[in-house]
Amino acid sequence: MNIYSKSFSVFLCLIFADLAQSQDVGEVTTEKKIRCATTHYPPFAIFETPGHEVRGSDVTKLRKLAIDFNWNMKIDNVPWSRLKLMLGTSTYDCYFSLGDFPYRRELINYTDYPLHVSRYGLFYRKDFAPKNINNLGIVRGIRVPESMSLSMHLASANVSEFPSNEVLLGMLLKGRLDAFVTNSASGKYLLEQTGVENSVSVDTYDGYALPTFLVFSKHFSKEINLEEVNAWLKSNLN
Repeated sequence: MNIYSKSFSVFLCLIFADLAQSQDVGEVTTEKKIRCATTHYPPFAIFETPGHEVRGSDVTKLRKLAIDFNWNMKIDNVPWSRLKLMLGTSTYDCYFSLGDFPYRRELINYTDYPLHVSRYGLFYRKDFAPKNINNLGIVRGIRVPESMSLSMHLASANVSEFPSNEVLLGMLLKGRLDAFVTNSASGKYLLEQTGVENSVSVDTYDGYALPTFLVFSKHFSKEINLEEVNAWLKSNLN
């Protein structure tokens, strides 16, 4: 073997060694793909026009979680009434901003620390007396807490369901609803974004608070260490 052949052989060995090393690194750092679902729920999860990345206060927390755990996380917008039917299926690996109810624990695994705490608010036009509510609107799939219904004189109102807070606000401003109930922070965010905060009053009900959590589907929980996720949430959530 001449010097040129020997040099070329050494060169090939170095190339293959480098490729092997790169492959090993890639295997160690491969991201775990995880599909999450939530619903358009400003300011916690905000889905805008197609092509814009989902954002919001809960989304920011989960993005950081995904980076630290090397997850490639995709978040889909699913209407709340349909999302509830997906729990217990393998359609998604995780969901977030979910309240903790016993029947759901049979379908999904909860983390221990809430992403945020929901409180409900009663929204009505400023020229309307909130004790005379006959037509009340809610988002489809949401229930008004019984204690709130009694405290705010809503028990005798006719309740209609609508697909979103945006539709509720439109119906309120047109006079087709006397009031609507939704997450207080979410409703206030909508008022600010639409510039009608001076036309609508909000009474936040403090007698009911609903912590909301990141949850994992049963099939996916086997692929992660839930204790490590809980430890991260405990350290990073305010």
